[in-house]
Amino acid sequence: MTDLYPEIEPYEQGMLEVGDGNRMYWETCGNPHGKPAVVVHGGPGSGCSTWHRRLFDRTAYRIVLFDQRGCGRSMPHASDPDIDLTSNTTQNLIADMELLRQHLDVDRWLVFGGSWGSTLALAYAEAHPDRITEMILWGVTTGRRVEADWLFRGGVAVLFPGQWEHLRAGVPDAERDGDIVEAYSRMLHDPDPEVRRRAALAWCLWESATPAWPPTTGLGERYADPDFALAHAGVGVCHFLDERFAQARTAVERARASAAGATVRERGHVEAMVQLIAGRPDQAERAMREHLASYPRDLAVVQRLYFIWFWQGRFPEMLELTGDLVRHYPGNSFMLGLHAFALEEARRFPEAFATAEVAVARNPRDAWSVHALAHTVYEMGAARAGISLLPPAIHPCTHLGWFRNHLLWHLALMHFACGDYERASRMSRAAFERRPSSVPGNLHDSISLLWRLDLCGEMVGERWRPFAAIARERLNRQGLLFHAAHLAMALAGAGDWATAEQQLGMLRERGSKDRTGLVGDVLIPLIEGLGAFATADYRRAVEKIEPLRPRIVELGGSRAQRDVFHDTFLEACFRAGDSGRAERVLAERVARRADTYWLTRKEHAGRAAS
Repeated sequence: MTDLYPEIEPYEQGMLEVGDGNRMYWETCGNPHGKPAVVVHGGPGSGCSTWHRRLFDRTAYRIVLFDQRGCGRSMPHASDPDIDLTSNTTQNLIADMELLRQHLDVDRWLVFGGSWGSTLALAYAEAHPDRITEMILWGVTTGRRVEADWLFRGGVAVLFPGQWEHLRAGVPDAERDGDIVEAYSRMLHDPDPEVRRRAALAWCLWESATPAWPPTTGLGERYADPDFALAHAGVGVCHFLDERFAQARTAVERARASAAGATVRERGHVEAMVQLIAGRPDQAERAMREHLASYPRDLAVVQRLYFIWFWQGRFPEMLELTGDLVRHYPGNSFMLGLHAFALEEARRFPEAFATAEVAVARNPRDAWSVHALAHTVYEMGAARAGISLLPPAIHPCTHLGWFRNHLLWHLALMHFACGDYERASRMSRAAFERRPSSVPGNLHDSISLLWRLDLCGEMVGERWRPFAAIARERLNRQGLLFHAAHLAMALAGAGDWATAEQQLGMLRERGSKDRTGLVGDVLIPLIEGLGAFATADYRRAVEKIEPLRPRIVELGGSRAQRDVFHDTFLEACFRAGDSGRAERVLAERVARRADTYWLTRKEHAGRAAS
């Protein structure tokens, strides 16, 4: 059979609350008592269409369609300037599918997906194999580079020779036998708008032709919708954060092509995200600053610029940004949460606390505002109050993925600050060690908790092993210097010195090409100092880390996260018997935040040294 089934209208549809302020569009067609079948659309960033309804026999199937977060008819759309896309992760999309299955009272269903939909369908199947009767997948992709090459670098040309030649003809003669993607990327960046327009048209014609057979000859309707460009850009950023880099690049190149005929705001938004995902933070920062000067309510751009600076330790710029822009977002809890966190990092605690309280009151499910509140209470030295305040604040924050564990990490830090190391250790086991995760946020929290326990003389031992195994697998993903430091801590904690030396070798090679000097001047000596501490060479740890103390902030991460490095230095001073230096640094530490361990450190010194 080659014809589709007749057109059909849904007999039921709705908007499902899936958390984080997202409402997911869904519909059901066909036989209400038929075999359940769910369609997972491609894109990413598009949505379901009437075509998907016609893939099944209406008399035999209960056909379930839904638009993924930020896509299609789901709200808010990824093109919305106020949208927060941090929760648009693969794990949350899987959770949304499960929530929809439960909402529709489906026990098990057939899962149908193509292109990106096949990737998400496979991920869902891995997570919930007992909820699937069959799978039908087409255009199967898992996000690998080789798959992107097949579609965009000539592999599929054997099936679409005419369309491929048209695509090649769009680039200069000298580049037609080279990397077509790079050539179009260059042309889409060309200062001449006519060059950009022609490149975008040729690329979109290729994208329009390849999903169809026989291939279409015109431009797909979706490329006339400027919102589609922003949806691709937003979902591309989510893939980038989820470390699906090939899919991220594909999504933003589609966004750039789709935006060729869009408004200036939409083109500027897309271009900023293209620069970010291409790994050009300086250009991305410049594009974002220029964009926000004209469009200050484009919250997705605000958020990305904020986190570029966060991972560069540029907290004054973060505060200046939110201070300037918060007036443009009356009543927006997420923007207030961004501002509250920046105030806290500037040690403006009363303002930070008041701002975070207002944000949480306006939206109790705003996890970033809860996060800002947790930071502020902790840095104020009010950990005991935080232990009572934080659990009910975390409870409404559902469908957060790894970030929920990060909120629990903050709660564990509060128990730690109060001297309840056993409780902090149990929380580490429950939140992080039961199912060790390679998600960077989870990994940082897991490793830093174990290191802190080690600092206080708690026996960690074999608990390091799964995190060292993850670190070994991630040596080729050390883009963030803060992340690289945590991988080093896991390897040192586990005593895997062969891999630790391999990591240092990779970083030394990288440092020779690093124009900022951070890798060679800060990261490498910090890692060497952490390794010295792990081998009980405390004098060397002090020598390595002390000169870095003013610059550790440049590795990124919050004050609470960076404490693990400063506390290692302080503990090394004590264990090295350098009492004068230890007393001076201890006085600074207790003046800033008087945690129980440091208040009683003199009593612990003998036991820890032994």
